[in-house]
This record gives sequence, structure tokens and C-alpha cells, in this order.
Amino acid sequence: MHTSLLQLLQRPDVWRPGDRRSEPSAAGNPTGHAALDRVLHGGGWPRAALTELLLERPGCGELRLLLPLLAALGRERRWQLWIDPPFIPYAPALLAGGIALEQLVVVRPPDRRQWLWTCAQALRAPGVGAVLCWPGAQTLRYAELRQLQVAASSAQCCGFLLRDTRAAAQASPSALRLRLRAVNTSELAVDILRQRGGRAGQRVVLAGPTCFQQQPALSEWPYVSGPAPAAAPRHPARPQPAPDLREVTWQ
Repeated sequence: MHTSLLQLLQRPDVWRPGDRRSEPSAAGNPTGHAALDRVLHGGGWPRAALTELLLERPGCGELRLLLPLLAALGRERRWQLWIDPPFIPYAPALLAGGIALEQLVVVRPPDRRQWLWTCAQALRAPGVGAVLCWPGAQTLRYAELRQLQVAASSAQCCGFLLRDTRAAAQASPSALRLRLRAVNTSELAVDILRQRGGRAGQRVVLAGPTCFQQQPALSEWPYVSGPAPAAAPRHPARPQPAPDLREVTWQ
């Protein structure tokens, strides 16, 4: 085999079926949802890898899904970075859900280039347990997705890319792709579109705890109600977050 081809196959962002070297860590981080853990390769969220959550709309249940992991990472004193969430995180609700606010940082980059740079650096940073990245309306190229996957593979954190469900038609190097849909105010349907090393095509319906069942369908509990207006620019001026939630912006 030609030397350059051998070198290409050794890259961490190139995956071959049956190649254990390029798979995510065999043991995943438990999701906190037993039914989902049973169908995920490694029994949970893949480590050192990027997971895509494809949403029918922001606030459909993505934080409900991630809350057990984020709370567990806080107990381990590991940082989590939320990069440009579309809603204002509601600190009292996060605290009630077990999130360690002192380990949570919200970052709001001013443009696309800084957004990509911030996501990649956060995924590589030591001491970070989870990175949640919201690209908003911007379309990500395959090369940019691969850049984020490579960054995630260089550390042991769980990376999450939260995108619109229409992105399911785009090819992606992510280790795991899930499509999320709110069945009603108390249930979340999770479709496994792709998982490296495991089987795709399964659907798991998760029942939410009582504290979520009382919330309006269009407002996810740990967010302040309502996204930015549709006509607003990508990075509009936002009200100040609740106390004890640190937020970083560029001047």
C-alpha cells in the first residue's frame, strides 16, 4: 500500500469499519436514561467524540436529555461550556436540576470564525467534561464538522452539536447522531440515525420527570421562555442572565 495512503488511514478523523483504534472510548458516559444506554454503543454518550443532536425546534427536550450527564460532571468538578445557546439559560432551574453553576460557562462568540475556534478549543481543553455547541442558522461544511470531531477526539470530554433536524440530510463525521422530537409535554422521542460501532435505526421514547411535565411545550425548563426574535441578528443584545451564571462575551 502506498505510503501516503497508509499515513492517511492513521489520521484520527478517518474511520474504517472494524477499526477499534478510531472508535470512541468503549465505555461511554451514562446518559442517565437506562433505555437509551441499552441501545448506545458503549452504554452511554461517547467519550472523546462529537455527538449531534438534531432538533425539531430549540427547547424540544435537549436539556432534559443531557441534564443527568451535566449534573454528574458537576459532581466530578469538571467544567462544561455552552457556546451560543439560542435561549438565555435560567440559573435557578439549572441549579434545581443538579447543575454546578460554578463549573458552567456560557460563551457568546461574535462571528462564525470565532464560533468555530471557540468550539474547537473548548473540546480540546483539559478539565472540560462537556461542550455544548449551537451553530444557530449557520450551515456547517463537512470540513468544519470534521474539525470539531478531530478536536473532540483529542480529549476525553463529551462534545455535543445541537442543530436543526434538516441537517440529517448532510453527511457528517460525528460518532453519534440522534434526532429528537417532543411527543407531548412529558415525552421525548430519540431516533438513532447513526452510531459508530453500533446499530442505527432504533427509537427510544423517554418519559420526563414531573418538573418538566408542567412546562409549556415551547419553553424548555432550564431556559428563560422564548428565543430571540426571528428578525434579530444572529448575536442580538440579550438581557443579563440570572445571578451566579458566568457568561463570556467578546467586546
